[in-house]
Amino acid sequence: IEAALIGVGSLGCALLGYSGFEEQNLSISAAFDADPAIVGQRVHGVKVRPMEDLPRLISKLKLAIGIITVPSSAAQTCADQLIAAGIKAIWNFAPIDLQHPEDMLVVNVHLSDSLQQLSYRMAHRNDP
Repeated sequence: IEAALIGVGSLGCALLGYSGFEEQNLSISAAFDADPAIVGQRVHGVKVRPMEDLPRLISKLKLAIGIITVPSSAAQTCADQLIAAGIKAIWNFAPIDLQHPEDMLVVNVHLSDSLQQLSYRMAHRNDP
C-alpha cells in the first residue's frame, strides 16, 4: 500500500524512518510540507514536496493512504486536500477528530489519550 505523509516535523520524520511499516506492506512514497525550509530535502530517502504538488502526485503515484502529522490547526485543511485528491483512507496523528465523508476511512491516533490511559492505569495499578 502506497502512502503520502503530510507534515515532515519531528513525528513525520520519525514515521518516515520507521522500518516496521514494511511488515504491514505500507510504503510512504511521498512526503509533503508547507514549510519552504523543509521542501526539497530528502528525509529517510523520501523527497519532501510542496503542498501544491499533492493533488498531482496522489493521482500519479496512485497513493491510497494519507498520513497527517501536522498541528491540529492545519489538520482539517490537509484532510480536505487529501480527500479532494482522491485518497482512500487517512491515518491522522493530529490531536483533532477530522470531518470527513461517511465512506472515507479515518483512524485518529491521539497520543495524549494513550498517555492519559497509561497514567491512569499506573496510578490505579495497586488499587484493591
